Amino acid sequence: MLLDKKDIFHDYGKLYRDIYQYFRKNKFSREDAEDNTQETFARYLKKDGEGIRSPKAYLFRIARNLTIEISTKKHPEPLVSDSFQSSVPQDQLLEINQKKRRLTKILQELSPRSRQAFLLHRTRDLTYQEIADQLGISIKTVEHHIAKALAHIKKHL
Repeated sequence: MLLDKKDIFHDYGKLYRDIYQYFRKNKFSREDAEDNTQETFARYLKKDGEGIRSPKAYLFRIARNLTIEISTKKHPEPLVSDSFQSSVPQDQLLEINQKKRRLTKILQELSPRSRQAFLLHRTRDLTYQEIADQLGISIKTVEHHIAKALAHIKKHL
């Protein structure tokens, strides 16, 4: 049974609390959790809503994606540190920067989910279990995405 967008408002209070608790569980402050919960509902309402069988599951998917988006923006990982750059001769630095741009381009060719899994593992040093929990997928799926990313990088480097 497909649900209309307005059906979500029958359980709004409970859904709001559940989404808010999701953000709190993921270490967001009260204020950020409230803002992110509102953003989650705003994004839900911007969607057409047609074909959504479970508004609750869809809201949690939005919240999960928002958590990843915020995490990536707050903690971008440089591929080459500033202290390293200052200790390397200029010609080598140029070569490193070219490789960095090439790797960035190769990573952009991956599916968003494979890229997320790979970057969470390689730049944030998260375990497969932590990545699975954060992305809402199985460990096997994380393994698949990371293997796919590694194969793609190896092929194109």
